[in-house]
Amino acid sequence: MFNQTLHLPIALNLAWVGFFYLVNLEITFSIWFFYVLSKVQEGVFNVLGIASTERLSAYEYSQPADLTHQAAGAVIMLVLFGLWNARSHLKEVAQKLWDPQGGVDDSQELLRYRTALYGFLGSVLFVSAWLWRSGVPIAVLPVLLIVSLIFFILVARVVATGGVATARSPIVPAYFIISGLGTSILGAKGLVALNFTFIWQGESRTSPMVACSNALKLAEMIPGSKTRLFWGIMLALVCSLGGAAYMTLKLAYTYGAINLSLINWAGAHGWPYVGPTILNMPEANMRGWLFTGIGALVEALLMVAQHRWFWWPFHPVGFAIAVGWLTSQIWFSALIAWILKLVIVRFGGVNFFQSMKPFFLGLILGEVVISGIWGVIYPLTTEKGRWLTNM
Repeated sequence: MFNQTLHLPIALNLAWVGFFYLVNLEITFSIWFFYVLSKVQEGVFNVLGIASTERLSAYEYSQPADLTHQAAGAVIMLVLFGLWNARSHLKEVAQKLWDPQGGVDDSQELLRYRTALYGFLGSVLFVSAWLWRSGVPIAVLPVLLIVSLIFFILVARVVATGGVATARSPIVPAYFIISGLGTSILGAKGLVALNFTFIWQGESRTSPMVACSNALKLAEMIPGSKTRLFWGIMLALVCSLGGAAYMTLKLAYTYGAINLSLINWAGAHGWPYVGPTILNMPEANMRGWLFTGIGALVEALLMVAQHRWFWWPFHPVGFAIAVGWLTSQIWFSALIAWILKLVIVRFGGVNFFQSMKPFFLGLILGEVVISGIWGVIYPLTTEKGRWLTNM
């Protein structure tokens, strides 16, 4: 395509077809449409010879820098617009700091709002101190933390309110800083410190916010305080952290960390990109800011159109997550699910749509069960681990 300068990946996963059958038609349509449109944009830029030569991290390898910045602008606009719409509620929550008995009722929440706010502020201070002591300049900390929180909110919102099974930020916050602010403000020490943050900011789709958002939605069916659920979540986090740390160290010292391919995808793969960055020390990329602004503007127009016209077929969420490796793996499944659901709803009606749900849920369950079975068989029969599923 486009003089053989572009590859359009096509991957069909039946479990993803099952997930997308349950998603709003506008979102499913927008995901595959905007992904294909982004590939057309990439191809046009390649043919015209105006594609960006900026090199970002391994997390952005599947798309050019222009599309990455464009998607980042869309994400920032989507999240900030959502926070703006929630400003009245957030104001009432903030008032709980000095008036715990007044304002909005929080008796059935996971935590009292006052406790949650103090916990959030304490956590931000702790993380800020940790990052500063590790080498991140104090002037960069607010941008790094705000961008990281925006990306975490994006993933949680896409999964919890959009219904998409998982999502991923278009760029890691570390390279948003490197590209947007330049390296002179960071220095070599700051770049090395930022690379260590890949372990918690790289795979944003593994954020506990996603699971907690869905868990809290389910917990609404149970009246009364949710405090015990909070402690259950904390226990699960502590156990998973301890178990993961133990197994990582044990396997690394037993077999050698360099021989463990998964460790290379847990933050260590950032080093080949940070090394050349330290040598070149690039300044802020103004072209990146231009495309960030373009992405934010397009996202704003999509949100305005969605709120003004009921017939508008494009959903803002689709544009925000249209770029990236994850979308390249699921867009075709989204297209198939969209076609199937559109035909089923149009010619069979709501009743037929409901009657077909068990079949599509079975697609999800089938892949999970078979993967689980092979997950038991492989450790008993093979020496080297294998991929079980791309779900």
